[in-house]
Amino acid sequence: MITLDPKDGGQAYQGIVPLEGDSISAILENYMLRSEQIDTKIWLCCDGNSAAGMLIQKLPETMNQVTQAEDLISQDLETWNRVGYLASTVTEDELLNLPTETLLTRLFNEEDIRLFEASPTAFFCSCTRESVSNMLRMLGDKELTSIIEERGNIEVNCDFCNTLYTFDKVDAAQLMITEAVITTSLEIH
Repeated sequence: MITLDPKDGGQAYQGIVPLEGDSISAILENYMLRSEQIDTKIWLCCDGNSAAGMLIQKLPETMNQVTQAEDLISQDLETWNRVGYLASTVTEDELLNLPTETLLTRLFNEEDIRLFEASPTAFFCSCTRESVSNMLRMLGDKELTSIIEERGNIEVNCDFCNTLYTFDKVDAAQLMITEAVITTSLEIH
């Protein structure tokens, strides 16, 4: 399951597909085909110190391409198959050790290659103790008390960054006091 929750006010999206495949690459390819309906091929590798990968996707046809003659559609399929075949010749050593431009030129030396500026990537999770607290407040005092009585505390684990948030009886009481203050404040205004 993949959930996208845009922070810019856009609509949230959730895609659910079966976990099928014998490798992470195969599982991701299956997800892209079933959820996004985009033909995708992925190669991944790691050596214990670093990881590398390559992803190719077949661009969706435009309405103009869909209405054109079948020979153009056949040519498109031939191009996709050729690019997939060439990409499948990549080795783990090449993925791990070659600069991107060298790798692409080596694999697709007769193709028109356009390489865009690289942009840095960074891991980021937007979860905070405050956002988890806000979520717990929505459960209400009765539900929070019930969980504390049953388990001794409340544990919420972020499946994205693996941060564990633990709330004991005092924390839960503080959540509800804060909720009462917020509610009262809203009623006064």
